[in-house]
Parts: sequence; structure tokens; C-alpha cells
Amino acid sequence: FSFHFISKKKMMTNNNNKRGHEEEEEENEKNKKQKFQNEDSLEQEKDKELKTDEFNQRLLNLSDEKIRSMYHEVAEKGNFKAQFILGLIYYQGLGVNQNFKEAMNWFLKSAN
Repeated sequence: FSFHFISKKKMMTNNNNKRGHEEEEEENEKNKKQKFQNEDSLEQEKDKELKTDEFNQRLLNLSDEKIRSMYHEVAEKGNFKAQFILGLIYYQGLGVNQNFKEAMNWFLKSAN
């Protein structure tokens, strides 16, 4: 009887160890998934920063008189993208005196 009891106790211990090991493996899988998600998030943030930097560089290029006059010409013909960009030029004062009223006019034109 006592041998049988010991065997059952060992079996229970072994089962508990297996369950503990399975739970540990599940936890490791969760941690790996979380790590990959965090890495993906970091990669996405880096991409956003690069796109923002690229966008800001393009805005700096808008301060060039030739480019600005080209946008102005196209915007006058009704191109909403050019109108919006002119709004940004005046809003941020890129190569022109900052003029919120003029910026608002171009933003409104681009929205209509």
C-alpha cells in the first residue's frame, strides 16, 4: 500500500512538473510574441520618423522661389494638393513672411 502511495505521489509530482513545464513554455511563447510585437512597433516608429524627416526636408525645399512659384501657378488652376502645400508654405513661413490669413485662404481652397 505504501509503495502504491509513493508511486502515486511521484506520478502526481511528475504531472505537476509537466504542467509547470508546459506553462513555462506557454509563457516563453507569449514573451517571444510580445518581443516581436515590440520590435515591429519600434520598426514602425523608425519608419514614421524617416517619413517625417523626409516630409520636413521636402517642406524646407519649398522655400525655394522657383518651386514656390510653380506650386502657386498650379494652385491657381485649382489643384487642391498644390493649394494645400501653399497653405503650408504660408503657415510655416517657408521662404515667405509667415502669414496665417493667406495660409487659411489656401487651406480653405484646397478643402473645397
